[in-house]
Amino acid sequence: TDVSLSGGESKVLDLSITIDSQATYDDLGYSFNAIATAMEDSSLVGRQPITVFLKLTEGFEFSALKYKETLGPGDSYTFQLNIENKANGDDRFTLSAPSVPSGWRVVFPNGMVFDVVAGRSVTVPIQITASDESKDGDEKTIQISIMSDLSNVVKSQSFVVEVEQGFTANLIDSFLNPVFILIFLFLGLIVVFTYYRQEDDDWDYDDDYEDFQEPSSTQDKQSDDGWDDWN
Repeated sequence: TDVSLSGGESKVLDLSITIDSQATYDDLGYSFNAIATAMEDSSLVGRQPITVFLKLTEGFEFSALKYKETLGPGDSYTFQLNIENKANGDDRFTLSAPSVPSGWRVVFPNGMVFDVVAGRSVTVPIQITASDESKDGDEKTIQISIMSDLSNVVKSQSFVVEVEQGFTANLIDSFLNPVFILIFLFLGLIVVFTYYRQEDDDWDYDDDYEDFQEPSSTQDKQSDDGWDDWN
């Protein structure tokens, strides 16, 4: 723009700066130089630095196609958590599992820190392993925290795991149940008592049989004596 000024005169000029629609937030801003050159003498140059800061639009979203799974004791499942950077600046997300139930394990196979440029997303695998001591019907909720460095905001995603044992495991647990142990002991005592009762009955039968046979033997002896007298 050409501007004519007389000696000692000044004029205010409007400078319009348009930021690119794809521009992203930068802590240091965007720097420009406004340059003025004398028309009569091009060696006379004036410069005015200008720094423009892009307004930060914060925010991120996350989602999981599956947030609940059924596992056996000691089994594992890998959930997939998608994080989308909705801000106009690059962001760094840090994941953690602040509270894990005793005996359970949470592993982040690809790490816990992810840099995501503005407008992009990342999918994070999260492996959860049930405790070996889990019982059938147990249900645990695992909280995964997601912290944004750009906005300094922490959000959480819950994953629910229900424990289901197989038939064999349930059968073993049933046998180890104190109530079942008492029942089996009681049944065992009944079997032992019945066995020895039957043995006693058998002995009584043998004694009765011998008593029944003894008179017959006496009669046979008397018959023999009579036969001898006859002769």
